Order: sequence, then C-alpha cells, then structure tokens
Amino acid sequence: TSKNFVAPAANALSDELVKQNPAVDLLQFAFLDRARQPDLPSGPARMPIFVGSWVLGLIAGVFVALGADAIRRRLDGASEIRTRFGTDILGEIPPFPRLHRRPATTAELFDSNSYPAVVESLQQLRANVEIALTAGNISAITVTSSQVGEGKTTICSALGWALSSVGHQVTLIDADMRRPRLHELLGQSRGRGVASAVTAEPGSLSRPTSQRSLSFVPAGGPDRHPAEVIGAALPRLLEWNTS
Repeated sequence: TSKNFVAPAANALSDELVKQNPAVDLLQFAFLDRARQPDLPSGPARMPIFVGSWVLGLIAGVFVALGADAIRRRLDGASEIRTRFGTDILGEIPPFPRLHRRPATTAELFDSNSYPAVVESLQQLRANVEIALTAGNISAITVTSSQVGEGKTTICSALGWALSSVGHQVTLIDADMRRPRLHELLGQSRGRGVASAVTAEPGSLSRPTSQRSLSFVPAGGPDRHPAEVIGAALPRLLEWNTS
C-alpha cells in the first residue's frame, strides 16, 4: 500500500529472479530498466477524456438523428401525413423496383406482372387525379419534392402512362435541363427537345411512345443557361400543347 515500497521491492525481486536463474542457451534473464520512484501520478487525465467522450457522443448523436430521420421519412405513411398537414392524400406509392441494377422503365413497370402493388397504387393515383381535376376548377397539378432524387420524374412518367392507358391524350415534357431522365424511363434517346423549341417548331420535337396516346418531348441539349432556355422554350411548348 506504500508507494515508496514499490520500486525497491520490484528491483529486489528482479535481482533474486536473475540470481536464481543462471543464463542458459534457451533462457536468459537480464535488466532492461530498473524500477524508479514516479515523479508524477500515473492516473488518467480525466478532463481531456471527459471532453473527448462528450464530443464523440455529440457526433454520434447527430449521425443517429440523421439516420432516424431518414428511416422515419421512408416509413411515414399516408395517415401520418394526413394527420400532420391536414390534407388529402392522392396516393401512396411503394418504392419502385430495379431491373438488372437499373431502374425499371415505365413500360416494363406496367407491362410486367411482377409489381402488382406498385401498379395498383399508380392506378389509384391516376383515379384520384381524375376525380380532383373534374370535381374542382383545376387546370394544373404540381409534382414536387423537398430534395433531389425523391422521384418527381418517375411519378410524372408513371402518371402520364396511367392516364394515357385509359384514353387521355398525354404529352410529357422534360424541362429538367440539368438532370433529364424522362427519356430513360420511356426507353428513348435524348436527342432534340425542349432546348431546341426556341427556334424549331414545337410539334416537330414531340415523339411517340409504345403507349398509343402518350407522346413526350425530351429535354435536349441546352446551349445556354437552363433558366434562359426554359423561359424562352417552355411557353411555346405549352401553347402548342394546349392549342
């Protein structure tokens, strides 16, 4: 229990151990360093450890909160959204499938019988949109999201396909000049499109699809800032489409 006894006792024990075990070929005892009385306590630095643990805990808490928020957003159902925002829900779409490590095209999605839950939810969305358009004085609906990659283009493509499948004449216009994907979902090439509508005849940019009453206009390749292209081209396309 006495700190003054530790170093002399350790050295005496080592001396006795070396003395009683003479050097042989297989085993040799020798001093590397003799025990010394410590000048400072060997206890841990409590404050740095406490501060470091607090910082690591804070970082871990932030990551846990972000992960929990991501999981919650994926698991939020229509009933919870209805309760929080007090609004009607047009549809609740399950995650879209992937085929061969790529997103399924809209035609593959509707023509295949492998995804009945997704197709059923899209048909329900189409029916609710039809009811909303006919029941109220509505001339336009917006598909939007809080951040990139949440499925705006996918939903627009699927909704257009579902509407055209019951006889509506639908034209899909890809006005995303930075990340156009509508042509991929429809199994088409990019080519000329909205970016060319400033000078070209809008009707010449429309392309047919495998769905009889569905056509689309791809984004094309802009030669100037996307905002300038949209400001000049989109009014012409909308005027042509409604005429």
